[in-house]
Amino acid sequence: MSFKSDEQRKAVMAKLVAKEIDSDYNKIIKRTAKAKGCFLKPNGDFERIKRQKTNGETITFEKVEAFCGASTDVLEKFIHKKYGKNFGEAEVGLYVADDAKNSESFNPFQKAVKHEWFRLPDGTIIDGSAGQFKEDQKALGKDDRLRIIPPDDPRQKWYNPDKKICELCGGRLIGGKCPSPDVDKIMKLINTGLTVEEAKEKIAKECL
Repeated sequence: MSFKSDEQRKAVMAKLVAKEIDSDYNKIIKRTAKAKGCFLKPNGDFERIKRQKTNGETITFEKVEAFCGASTDVLEKFIHKKYGKNFGEAEVGLYVADDAKNSESFNPFQKAVKHEWFRLPDGTIIDGSAGQFKEDQKALGKDDRLRIIPPDDPRQKWYNPDKKICELCGGRLIGGKCPSPDVDKIMKLINTGLTVEEAKEKIAKECL
């Protein structure tokens, strides 16, 4: 198949990936439950042991829907195995829609949920744990948990990824933070009156 542009190629590939994820959903959700350490009940609920049996107590379970980390990890492995490691990436950020309040991970101060999802090269978002945002979280299925959001979909604004590049050193952020020790040096030099570029230049000369 030939494409008129790279944008067209990405769009066609995104639709193909979305179709495969939709058709292989049962396999993906089973892997997600295992990765989260949960039991997948016949009605679709995720449950994990809350309390082990001790001194005659019975085992108790708790229902889980906030499994975005496990879900995104499974999606990433599924997609990268078929399309290569450079085809899209996992993102971490804030989910800010009104229904965020339904999640067990809701932060009332941020009015958001710290969330993870997978983004395809064309910008499509694949959220495998959107069930946590449902008001009624009983017996959820594919249509409740799986969201595939095209680049031009208004729901894109609900997903705010953390910055990926440090504005000070230009390095990649890990968990939203810069691991480079140079950042502290840059900040100290900025506090002495230097600009960011002057601080970077000074540190670079010290490393020579």
